[in-house]
Amino acid sequence: MVLAWALGTGASGIVGSGAYAVLTEPKLLGMSPQNAILLILIVPAVYFLSYWTILMHSPQVHRAQLLNPSSWIVPAIKAGGKINRCDDVTSDLKNVGSGTHEFTFVQKLKMIKPLLRYMIPICVVYIIDFLINSGLLQHVKFDCGHSFYLSLPSQFRWFQTFRVLGLFLARLSALFIEMPSFVLYLLPFLQLINLIIFYSQALFQIISHIILIFAIIFVEGMIGGECYTFFGKIHKKASPEVKEFSMSVISLGNTVGTTMAAFLSILAHKHICNLYPTLFP
Repeated sequence: MVLAWALGTGASGIVGSGAYAVLTEPKLLGMSPQNAILLILIVPAVYFLSYWTILMHSPQVHRAQLLNPSSWIVPAIKAGGKINRCDDVTSDLKNVGSGTHEFTFVQKLKMIKPLLRYMIPICVVYIIDFLINSGLLQHVKFDCGHSFYLSLPSQFRWFQTFRVLGLFLARLSALFIEMPSFVLYLLPFLQLINLIIFYSQALFQIISHIILIFAIIFVEGMIGGECYTFFGKIHKKASPEVKEFSMSVISLGNTVGTTMAAFLSILAHKHICNLYPTLFP
C-alpha cells in the first residue's frame, strides 16, 4: 500500500509537470501560463465532485458541521462502541485500526531515537533536492543552440518534468528491486554531488549542452524517489502496534527537509545573484 501511494504521488507529478510543459511549450500547444493554469484547474474541480458525490463516507470518521460549533471537536471514542454499519468499508477500517496502540509521551520519545537513522538521511536528501530545484535551477540557462531551441521558461519547465520522471521510475523500481539498507546512507552523498554540479553550473556554465543537465536532473529525481522505498521497508518490518507511529515519524524527514530547503533556497538565490557582479564584472 505504501509503494502504491508513492507511485500515485509520483505519477501525479509526471502528469502535472508534463501537462504544464506541453501546454505552454511554443512548439507544441503554445498556451500562455495563465491559460494553462486555468485549464488545469479542472483537476481540483474533479476532486471536489469526487469527494462529495462519489466517495462513500465512513461512519467511523467524525464529520464537523459548519454551523454547529459543538461538532468542531472530535469526540473521544468509547471502548466497546458499536459499529452501526457492517459493510466492507467499515470492516476494513476496523481491521486496520486493530493493530494500533496508544503510547505515552515518554514512550514516543524513546521510540523516535532508533528512527533517527532513517529520518536524518531522508531529511538531508530532500534538503538538497529542493535546494537545487528552488534555489539553483533558475540560474541554469542555455542559449538556443545548446538547448534544442527551448526558451528559458521552457527549459525550467522541462527540468522539473525530468526530475519527477526520475522520481517516479525510482519508486516504480521498488516493486521489483529491494535496496539494502546501507543504500539509504549513500543517497545524501550522491545528492550532495548533484548540488555541487548545479552550483558550479549556475556560476561557471561548466556543462555545455542542456541534454546533460536533463540526465543529471533525472538522476537527482531518482535519488529523491529512492528514499520512498525505505518507507515501504519500514512498513514491512515494523510491528503492528508501532507501525503507524513509525511511519508518521519517518515522514517528518521529508516534511522538515522540504521546509528547510525553502528557506535555504532564498539565501542560495540571493548568494548567487550577489556573486555575479564579482565573478563577471
